[in-house]
Order: sequence, then C-alpha cells, then structure tokens
Amino acid sequence: MAAQNLKAMLRGAAAAVLEAPDEDLILAQGFFYHPEAPARRVSVAQAVKRLRQEGRSPVAEGRFLPDVIPIDSETGQGSPTATYAFATQGALVSVDMDSGEVEVVNLLASHDVGQA
Repeated sequence: MAAQNLKAMLRGAAAAVLEAPDEDLILAQGFFYHPEAPARRVSVAQAVKRLRQEGRSPVAEGRFLPDVIPIDSETGQGSPTATYAFATQGALVSVDMDSGEVEVVNLLASHDVGQA
C-alpha cells in the first residue's frame, strides 16, 4: 500500500511536469510517460525533484486494519480483537537505470514484539 501511494504521488508530480492527466501516465523503466507521446517522459528522479520544489517529501505509508468478528453468544465463536504486529521497515536502494538492476544499500527493521 505504501508503494502504491508513493507511486501515485510521483505520478502526480510527473503529470504536473508533463501537463497531462496523471491517470493516463504509464511508469516503465524508471520513466513516466503518456502512451500517445512516449518520447516526452519524466524520470522518477525528476518527479522527486518536482515534489521537493513543491516542498513535499517523496514519502508514503500504507495501513491495514483487520476485520473483527463479534463473539457469537450461542457458539462462542468469533474473533473480537484484531491481531496487530507493530513493525516498520525501510530500505535504501540503488537502481541502475540502464540495466534495471537493484541493489539494497541499507535495510532497517524495527519490531515491537511485546514481552518476548
């Protein structure tokens, strides 16, 4: 969800540069472009630059809220509380724009496991 939200943010920035509707843009090989004008394109780096010029950071998040099922008084079945795992991860990656090769430069993870 976070990746989808970030992609949408970057697509919006690229759309502003291209002066095109963001829902029409395609992202392929590190560039946003309109299918009718593929030579006019904006790189992900250019979209990030646009966001920063607007005073925004290229950061997004996603949230998941699991469903709960009330306890059935006759059967005793249900799931009245959601199971939550509090965790976050972050990755710094390097992407070779020519080959598409991705290298993980640094990875951080933090998990609240409660009492282990």
